[in-house]
Amino acid sequence: MDRTLEVISLFLLCALRFGVPLGITFLLAWGLRRLDAHWQAEAELKIAKKEVRQIAVSQERCWELRNCSPQKRETCPAYAHPEEPCWAVVSANGHLPRACRDCHVLGRALVLAGM
Repeated sequence: MDRTLEVISLFLLCALRFGVPLGITFLLAWGLRRLDAHWQAEAELKIAKKEVRQIAVSQERCWELRNCSPQKRETCPAYAHPEEPCWAVVSANGHLPRACRDCHVLGRALVLAGM
């Protein structure tokens, strides 16, 4: 009887010795996979938002919506670079003009960007 108890004890201790680290390893791997899936979903959402933003920006031209005169358009850096968002071109010098701060084109882009 003592021999059987010793064998069972050794078996349980071995199972404990190897089972606990393996269990922890499997739990960590499972958690890391879930975290990776979450990060990938966030990245895909960010890419989708960026695409939506680019589509929205590409369709709106601030000088058309604000009915700027041809003279004003010629001095506007955004008009010279229609492929880029107007506020990105204008703010390249570090300052966003006061007229742009109140512009609904910029406001809509900021809403789309989640800012």
